[in-house]
Amino acid sequence: MSTHISEEWMDQNRKAQGLTVLCPRCLNKEWACSRCNGWGYLTPADAACDHKWKEISQKEARDAGIYHAGMCYHVYQCVHCGTTKSQDSSG
Repeated sequence: MSTHISEEWMDQNRKAQGLTVLCPRCLNKEWACSRCNGWGYLTPADAACDHKWKEISQKEARDAGIYHAGMCYHVYQCVHCGTTKSQDSSG
């Protein structure tokens, strides 16, 4: 996968006026990538880091001051920038 950002990509992102940016992986024909979950767009904050997610435990979350509901609640933290995301898998 190429990490080079083309001028075309930059032009298209400027047109989005900062609300969303095109996913560089999908632009390089890696369709339905895990970075944008197949949407083809990212927030500017998510575009700034190629997140590598690690699930953290309830204790790790509590120690870091991050909300974690327990059992069916999953909290992930990026090992590069520290951004967190969570999901409830209880259905």
